[in-house]
Amino acid sequence: MNKKEILEIITKEIENWDPIKLIEMGAPKNEYEIEIKMIVSKMMNNFKINEMTDIIYEVFIEMFDESTFNNIDDFKNECKNVSRNIFSKLYYNSP
Repeated sequence: MNKKEILEIITKEIENWDPIKLIEMGAPKNEYEIEIKMIVSKMMNNFKINEMTDIIYEVFIEMFDESTFNNIDDFKNECKNVSRNIFSKLYYNSP
């Protein structure tokens, strides 16, 4: 899978997740473009679920601060679910 395909998969998952609910509140669909590019660059050689979870978590905490999220444990679990979806699409090409 090439970088463009990986970027498309991660973009779709992050936009569908909308972790800060900015798209839901009317922000442009590409609201998380910077975060997605950061995630992709950090993930290029690291496609394990736990590492993906950590990368996604760390990028959003860095960009939005921990106080943005009501329950940090719930947010970490959401990151893990998104990682599983990405992993599934990367390795099993699941919908």
